[in-house]
Amino acid sequence: MREGPAISGAWLLVDDERQPALLDALWDRPRVAAIGLLADAELGIREYMDETLLMVASVFVALAGSIAFGVIYNNARIAFAERARELATLQVLGYTRGEVSRILLGEIALLTLLAIPMGWAIGSGFSALLSQAFSNDLYRIPLVLTPRAFAIAAAGVLVASLVVGLLVIRRLGRLELVRVLKAVE
Repeated sequence: MREGPAISGAWLLVDDERQPALLDALWDRPRVAAIGLLADAELGIREYMDETLLMVASVFVALAGSIAFGVIYNNARIAFAERARELATLQVLGYTRGEVSRILLGEIALLTLLAIPMGWAIGSGFSALLSQAFSNDLYRIPLVLTPRAFAIAAAGVLVASLVVGLLVIRRLGRLELVRVLKAVE
């Protein structure tokens, strides 16, 4: 291209106080095509990673929430179906709907409270695998497990259990006592 000798780049270590003056002087040079600051590049990569990880984490949280709700709801429906006759019998014998509800809700609560520590363990292992999978030669994503993350996970499961509990109470209110008691097992 007959341009003669050219320098394609230079790495400079510059005093922070003198950097603005140097950048102004370099921009005034006609042959300087671009100036790239390492700090700006690093900030850009960090922002991109934050956005990407936030999007991936949002998808994982949505999936985890729907799975948690589905598992708890399915378990509650099975428990209700298996115990409908006993629950109806208790109501016929004089137990209030609230007392009968506590039996079923107590089981859901107990299973939920037992499942939360196991979920924490499985989630920690899954997070460690994801941290390794997303790390490469250019960057590493450290695994940081905070009490806040565990609390948010537990709160999500507890909210799903609460919603399921409300659905079960509603379903228990529509229980036809005579039909259930007459049903052949």
